[in-house]
Amino acid sequence: MTVTWVEVTVGAQQQPHQHEPEQVYVLITGKGQMRVGDEAKEVAAGDLIYIPPQALHSIENTGDEVLSYISATTPAFDFKAFYDGAIYKLLT
Repeated sequence: MTVTWVEVTVGAQQQPHQHEPEQVYVLITGKGQMRVGDEAKEVAAGDLIYIPPQALHSIENTGDEVLSYISATTPAFDFKAFYDGAIYKLLT
């Protein structure tokens, strides 16, 4: 299992991406729009989002404060390779 803390600045969004491990996001602060596959939903602090393996997904901060969340993936995920490969980045 890999657990990370992620912060998305106001007006920023993740590039849509996918990976093998299943994943959950637990939103801690802020609000935004979460996309998983063809589905988009408004999300806010306290929400838990499940992302199946290989599902294309992204989150956008639509609020007026930093959107922060805890991400957990299983099996363990090689985030260094993900970042080094420029697959995962925040768009502003």
